[in-house]
This record gives sequence, structure tokens and C-alpha cells, in this order.
Amino acid sequence: MGGAASVDQEQSTDVKIKLDKKTHLYVPGETVSGTVLFKNFRHHNGVISIDLIGEVGYAITGSSGTGAAGTTHYHFPFFKVSKASIVDGEKFDLCLDENLPPSVNLTKGVYPYIRYLLQVNLSENNKHRHWIIVCPRSVIPRSTIHSVYFDASNRKEMRLVGSIDVEWVLPGDKFQIQFRIDNPNHEPIKYMDGCIIMRAKLLGGEYSSKVMDIIVDSVHDTTEEHITGSIPLVFPLDYFPPTCNYTNDMDTFHVIVEYVVILEVHLKGVLHNLKTSVPLLVGFKPENISFNEVSVADQKRLSTGRIRISRTLRKHQL
Repeated sequence: MGGAASVDQEQSTDVKIKLDKKTHLYVPGETVSGTVLFKNFRHHNGVISIDLIGEVGYAITGSSGTGAAGTTHYHFPFFKVSKASIVDGEKFDLCLDENLPPSVNLTKGVYPYIRYLLQVNLSENNKHRHWIIVCPRSVIPRSTIHSVYFDASNRKEMRLVGSIDVEWVLPGDKFQIQFRIDNPNHEPIKYMDGCIIMRAKLLGGEYSSKVMDIIVDSVHDTTEEHITGSIPLVFPLDYFPPTCNYTNDMDTFHVIVEYVVILEVHLKGVLHNLKTSVPLLVGFKPENISFNEVSVADQKRLSTGRIRISRTLRKHQL
């Protein structure tokens, strides 16, 4: 582990990978097809190959023998298929395994991560990389989705109770939070807010990302005894790995992806704030995703460009 070249290295400007699929997003079991184009192919000596790689990266922080704290980064491929030889303009077809985890964390230099890439091997020290997203389909019937409830209290005898009208959403879905604040002692409430957080845990590390902020305009500067309200929300139209609990076939790593809705009533004195966390399940439906062909600049930043989910109304999609 950790001996292979890092996925964060720069890519060669002599090569272009043109994928057959405009949406550079794939599901496990799908074939990744395309063509490799070389700028100066006749000047290349030796055999050129292409790999389709799934790589996991993680970091461990500890003390060295001198007592100084430091962080060591590790990365290893958990999936790899190859075409042993390829020439200018030649087509390739590389098949993904059926059991693969979703892409997690596309930000350069940030650990842990799960990423997928095509790699053209020009020589041992000259490689061209092209990032793709791989994500398993995760959809459940709407008829089986229920509301999820919450009930929290603090030392001031305040309660925050309510519900989220769905326990499971797809990116782009509308949903709603209903809440009631019981404030029997008429404590001064400054405001109420919240957020949705995605957490991915793997190999002893955690990657956390804020999905969205939750603004509650109806609650501010009040001492009312009972406050009720609703918060209409739309889950953002971006790529997010679905909720999952995954172990790979070789049992070399385990990944958990989870989402939580955090609501907080802010009072005078931080220690008395009323806060609750509610789990939310997030799915993934690949046919809703679309984005333009990736530019070289975006590839160098380990980004697949601005991903946009189709805005087609999905009221009857399932």
C-alpha cells in the first residue's frame, strides 16, 4: 500500500482520451469505451498501455521517532483492468466490476477518497490520467418511503420536535421539515438554522462535506412559548455518493457513506443551544445525471467539471 503513483500527479499533454459516453459517469458492470489520441505518436518508443483503475487513498497522522507529529498518505488500487497495447486512434473497451463502491471526494489533496481514472502509460514516469465517476444505482420504491421523526430537549426544558416528510431522497427532490419548539420558560431564542452533512468513513479516516445550509427565516429574536413552522427544501442538483455500507470482494477496505440533517435552536449562551441530528438516506439514479465533456483544466484539479442533474420533473419517475 502507498507504493503506487499518486492519482494527484500531473497528466501528459501529449494524449487525449475521448470517451464514447458524453456523460462521464458509469455504474458498476458498465463498459468504459473510448479512443486514445496522441499528439506525437511516432515519437513514442516502446509499448503504450491503458488502465482503468479504482483507487482508495487515506491518511494517518502520528508522531515520528523524534516526537514530531506528521501525516503519511497512503493509496492503493482496489480495482484494475488493462489493455496491454494501444496505438493512436485505437478504440478501447474496459469493463468495470459489478461490485464497486461509489466515487467519494473529488477534491485534490484531500483524504480519504475513492476515485476512478483511465491511465495511459507512455513510460514509467510519463502517464496521462482522465477522471471518471463510478456510482452504483440506488433507488427504492416511493411507496416504501416513510416520514422520520425527531425529539430533542435541553437543560432549559425546551423541546424541538417534528418530522421530515421523507426518509429517502434523490438529488433534486423536494422535501419538507415540520417542527415545533416548546419553550415553557420563555427563554430568549436568537435564531434557528441547520444544514445537511455527508460523511464518508473508510480506513480509519472520515471525509465530511456540507451538502447545503438550512435557513429558517420564521424563527428569530423571540421568547414565545410555542413556535411551529415548516421548512421546504430541495436536495442540491449535484453528484453525491449514495448512502451505503460497502465492503469490497477482497475485504481490504470498508466504506460507509451517511447523511444527517442537523437542526439547531440558538439561545443566549452556546451551552444551552437546542440541537438534533436526523439521518437522511440519499439515493442515486444515473439517468438523471448529465454534464458536458470535461476540460483538461478541470481534469488537472481532479474535478469532473460542474455536474448537473437533469431538471426534468421526476414526480412519476419511480
